[in-house]
Amino acid sequence: LWDNDPNPLSYLGFAPEYLLPLIIGFFISTAESIGDIGLSCDASEIPSEGDDFDSRVQGGLLADGCNSFVAAIFTSPPNTTFSQNNGIIALTRCASRAAGFACAGWLILFGVIGKFGAIFASAPICVVGGLVLLCFSMVFVGGIKILSSHPMTRRNSLILTIAMAFGMGVALEPQLFEGGGVGSYYSKNLAHNVGFWPKKDVCKSFYTVPHFLATDSVNARAVTTPASCAVGNYTSKSISEEDCAGLGGNYTAAVITPVVVDSCISSNGHCCTEYDEGRNMWRTSILLILKTPYCIGTLIALGLNLMLPHEKEEDPKTLPSA
Repeated sequence: LWDNDPNPLSYLGFAPEYLLPLIIGFFISTAESIGDIGLSCDASEIPSEGDDFDSRVQGGLLADGCNSFVAAIFTSPPNTTFSQNNGIIALTRCASRAAGFACAGWLILFGVIGKFGAIFASAPICVVGGLVLLCFSMVFVGGIKILSSHPMTRRNSLILTIAMAFGMGVALEPQLFEGGGVGSYYSKNLAHNVGFWPKKDVCKSFYTVPHFLATDSVNARAVTTPASCAVGNYTSKSISEEDCAGLGGNYTAAVITPVVVDSCISSNGHCCTEYDEGRNMWRTSILLILKTPYCIGTLIALGLNLMLPHEKEEDPKTLPSA
């Protein structure tokens, strides 16, 4: 963006077809951030309820919004809270803001000076994997701790069960709603051809073959009338144009009739020349909801919490005996 470009602001713009997906994405991020802030308070051994906690949530969400706005100006992805930081707090027992500011300074240094960033990027993946496994395991245990602080009634158990079932289901089977899942070599082709809402259903204009980007098998779909040479009453389709002229025959060149194909023409991509922006926006939004674990889980838990009636607390003495 800033690298000797005569008009760097030309890269900035507004794409209306991505407005709704971004709103949904920020809703997901908000739900995650509230949980992360609550878990951070719990790991820091400070109250996770009350006015002080509400103020912390408000500040955290405001920081997310401001940082994401600045990141978009610099053509960077939006920001959100990281759950694994709560695991770090629980592991080190250090919840000082000074440590957080110091980490932010180091991260800025690593991002600005590539040599410093390369030192940490060269860390063995087994070391990074072990740390990440420990942090996220502690986050999971912290979530269980928060759940255990609330009464586990039949209503709460049902909401938790269904929400976790859908959330863990789409995490374990990412290709459930969109072909290709989180990514594979043929992910673009699979997302275009198969899934809950294939991308070909929102395409306005497909490729025609033959095409220089298409594979041989796709180009073979074009209707081809082979060349022919007529000499008197004899017609041959294997004689070249020069030989046909030498025999005094009438040569007819081959005719290739382009054919529109509604599938991808290459091994991974080049599936559509123009998408319907409105329908593509709705497709992106719906699939974003369905294939994001903590989005679909949060929405299901919210919907069930609104629909299911609250039950009276049961007295163990009134329960029927076995």
